[in-house]
Amino acid sequence: MKISWLLLALLWAGSGYAAVYKWTDADGMVHYGDRPPATGAQAVDLPEVSHFKARPLPGQGANKNLPKKSEFKGYDRLVISRPENEQTIRSNEGLVTVSLTLSPGLQGGHKLQLLLDGRVVAENVGSGVQLSGVTRGSHELMAQVVDEDGREWVRSSPVRFYLHKVSKLNKPGTEPIGTPPPADTGGDTGTGGGASDGGTATPASPYTPRFAPNYAP
Repeated sequence: MKISWLLLALLWAGSGYAAVYKWTDADGMVHYGDRPPATGAQAVDLPEVSHFKARPLPGQGANKNLPKKSEFKGYDRLVISRPENEQTIRSNEGLVTVSLTLSPGLQGGHKLQLLLDGRVVAENVGSGVQLSGVTRGSHELMAQVVDEDGREWVRSSPVRFYLHKVSKLNKPGTEPIGTPPPADTGGDTGTGGGASDGGTATPASPYTPRFAPNYAP
């Protein structure tokens, strides 16, 4: 019986709300349909079609009243906190540690670049990076944030630092040892070598020898 009512409902829905009839054929089989025979058919009263309204899925109509994500308008500041301006750094390997402060944080599609003497030497860096192979002398350091199109969003103030390397020429405790005085070429014929005994005296030399540290004559 339940199957029969289901069939009736399907017939009714598929026939565009047309009338449904019931009849019995000569063999005693019961039929339902919207095209009854000429005689012996009866109209069937069907129940009203039920309606169902689905609930909105997450991310659909339920979130229409939520505020939209604010559009990014720019960075507040970009600062090089290390090295300090006019700082002297001593490193034979040319190592320079750089610390940066960016507010707000780096946005998607943006990259943070580090420039040394106007040339990009590091890209996609974080809050800290170490440069290597920096040459001796004065250098200017700067940082900037650019997007995928190369548009600059913010740039830091330049920082000047000085890199020193230890040299053997100015290493402490390595003063050059003096050259020995010239050999005596006088024709000394006496025993004392002085003028009083007839010999030839060697002229006095103004040279003062310099000795290595800790030298004991």
